[in-house]
Amino acid sequence: MSLRGFIKLPILLLSLLLLAMQPAERDRRMAREAFSAGIRKGVINHFEEALDHFSKAIALDSLFAEAYLYRGMAHLELKENKYAYEDFRTALKLDPSNALETYYFLGLSSAAMDDHYSAILYFDGAIAISPEFFHFFHRGQSFLATAHYEDALKDFEVACRMRSDHPELSLYRAMALYHLGRYDEALSALRAIEKVFSSDGVWHYYKGHSLQAKGEEAAAESHLARAVKPAHILRREMAEALEAAAMEGSYDTVALHELGEGYYNVSLEQVHPSGIGVQIVTFSKPDNVQEIGRAYQERYAYPVFIYVSHEGEAVVYKVSVGNFSTRTPALELRSRLRDDGYTDSFIVSYL
Repeated sequence: MSLRGFIKLPILLLSLLLLAMQPAERDRRMAREAFSAGIRKGVINHFEEALDHFSKAIALDSLFAEAYLYRGMAHLELKENKYAYEDFRTALKLDPSNALETYYFLGLSSAAMDDHYSAILYFDGAIAISPEFFHFFHRGQSFLATAHYEDALKDFEVACRMRSDHPELSLYRAMALYHLGRYDEALSALRAIEKVFSSDGVWHYYKGHSLQAKGEEAAAESHLARAVKPAHILRREMAEALEAAAMEGSYDTVALHELGEGYYNVSLEQVHPSGIGVQIVTFSKPDNVQEIGRAYQERYAYPVFIYVSHEGEAVVYKVSVGNFSTRTPALELRSRLRDDGYTDSFIVSYL
């Protein structure tokens, strides 16, 4: 080969290398453009469109940590908490340097799925990096939801020192004081925010019960008539009711454990539902799943389905309610479930 040939060869190889790199660079540029479009949609609260743009960015660049983070935020705004959590986890793995923001959103999504113990740990992580108002406020809410009232009050007190002009924080502080039996302090805190919350059912709930606890039945009566139970109390009562129903009923754990993959009704007969339903909860163990399914069916007056899914060596049991032919009644049921405290319930399409 001539000297000229030796000179041309590396130039040719370099050209081929640059050509091979161009699609990746083009994809990254297009991913950034899609990400920017998602940000613009999110700013104007068009979260479904934002979600589509962020998903496009991820399809173009699967290592785009920011796109996962912001897609998780869009999922969170749409109450799609499980998907939000998964995206935040991925964002943290891809870019641990952004742990402060990611820990915070992992805490929010965990709390939205009623996994408050995990939420507390994530908020702990955020606070360890940079103690900020909302970290303490939301960790206090998770402490309240798990009946750790002293810890909740401590967090609310810290948050109050950071920002004293936050009425919702004052309401949560009053809740913690009430649960600790400090009724005079609770009433004082509730009176201070009366102008803001005078039409709020939760405010009336705590005002009425605080007065009642002090023996002021006449004063409590008008508040209790307008009271709405807070979500953390509703969830606890629902959990206790379901547990009681499961204890009273009979179920065959071995039979449920041995079922093949597919859908079953609450009598453990294999079925093939069609249309759309709402998934409420997923269990990793078969204990009480059948009876809990029966309790859901009785409460909501829709058929309940248990989907047995074999995921590697693990078996999970996904409980869903309803089989609707259109999306509207499914959305109405999902709204009702979320009002009952099942904030992580989501629409599913049956295969």
